[in-house]
Amino acid sequence: MPDYEFTKRFSLHFQKTLWSDLVKGFNSRPVTICEFGVYEGHSTLWWLDNACAHPDSRVIAVDPGYAKVAYALMEKNFQLHPQKHKIEHHKFESRQFVSTLEDASVDLLYIDGDHEAMSVAEDGLSGFHKLKVGGVMLFDDYDFEPEERWVDRFHLFPKPAIDAVMTLLEGRVEVVHKSYQVALRKLMHRSEKPPAADPA
Repeated sequence: MPDYEFTKRFSLHFQKTLWSDLVKGFNSRPVTICEFGVYEGHSTLWWLDNACAHPDSRVIAVDPGYAKVAYALMEKNFQLHPQKHKIEHHKFESRQFVSTLEDASVDLLYIDGDHEAMSVAEDGLSGFHKLKVGGVMLFDDYDFEPEERWVDRFHLFPKPAIDAVMTLLEGRVEVVHKSYQVALRKLMHRSEKPPAADPA
């Protein structure tokens, strides 16, 4: 195994359980996985190793590089991976980059970038259009507990944004997992009408 360097390893529990379930079948076909927020690249490398066996698969890694030490480690780790040619790395904020993605082109979108609620909501709603039908949008830090001094400042954290995205996309997505991470499977495009709710 290459000598990767990480200061933190996030999401190890989810990689063994939730993530493995979400990417079943990915290795047998070409897939596009996109990440908003990459940090040191640990999740990117996991997708490569566990979901991108097909020669035409790719991981699009989007990160503005504001965390300079983590960004440098990410670049180093990417260069060490034997399939580094499958990584498309873009040094942008997600809101700057998302319009360059083709609609209905992404199999899995992992949102773990700017955690302020407005940014998370923007990532979720704009990212929805980029997902294929059947594709998955995966949010991190839904149950993140802020320090006590921030507890009344909900606009700084992902949960209210993820709740809003689930409400606004009701009928167009299926909630397949909801705990510290939230996974939504796209059922239809925005241009299609979801079924009417049953009358009370």
